[in-house]
Amino acid sequence: MAKVKIDETILEDVALTMSGGRLCLRWAADAWDGTLDSAAELLGVASELREVDADNMTVALYAVRGLASLRMDAEHAAMEAVLCVDPMEVGAAEKLGQQLEAQGRTLGAAIEAQGRTLGAAIEAQSAALGAAIGAAETALGERIDGQAALLGAARVAARRTVAADADAMTADELAACAPLFDAWDGGSVAYSVDDIVAYDGALYRCAQAHTSQAGWTPDATRALWTPMGVSADDPEAVPEWVQPTGAHDAYAKGSHVMHNGTEWVSDLDANVWEPGVSGWTQVDGDAG
Repeated sequence: MAKVKIDETILEDVALTMSGGRLCLRWAADAWDGTLDSAAELLGVASELREVDADNMTVALYAVRGLASLRMDAEHAAMEAVLCVDPMEVGAAEKLGQQLEAQGRTLGAAIEAQGRTLGAAIEAQSAALGAAIGAAETALGERIDGQAALLGAARVAARRTVAADADAMTADELAACAPLFDAWDGGSVAYSVDDIVAYDGALYRCAQAHTSQAGWTPDATRALWTPMGVSADDPEAVPEWVQPTGAHDAYAKGSHVMHNGTEWVSDLDANVWEPGVSGWTQVDGDAG
């Protein structure tokens, strides 16, 4: 059985018989749509017939002069055609072209196969790399979480140490500890007595429970906040008395201030009086 190329149409499993310038072709009827009309349409206008091998290389070449006969063998479900042909030599250039074409197809198939193999390898490597990255990210995340927990615990311990030892620390030491504490927030935050905040590079301890407001900054409301590191034994560190403008910045009982070169301690909560007038006791002196 042969493989036949009629102009640009290829038929598989064709029986060929050559006799006296006539070429008989016999093939299964279902090779086309099973009608004589379809076969006649192809063979009636054919100009060239080639017998080709599996690589479509020309084995034999015929010039078609016409269709002599065409019939259906219903008993064997086959078609049979007889063509008037003239055998032709396959030229060297055509053979070379066919060889190059066949080699091109072979090379293309090899490249395609290599491409599939390479693609599969790249996909596998990508999957392995993705898994490795995922595992590394998980491990790193767990390590970061662990470090964050340790850092949080260390920060809490450091805050407690500063809160307990503040009186023994210098102003510079306390300023260096300011990043350990939350910054003061004037947006209606409820502060409790002894809460510690950082403001403008310094630490302040809450003297009176209150809800913050934008204008009640720790440096401007001595009744609400006491600068840490200020000691009654250090007159230079005691703040100057400032006339309170309301309950929010009135002085708490026990607050120390300097006024007219003298240190005073408040005898009252919510003290708005001027030292020397009422509600204050001069340190190492008389009440006034």
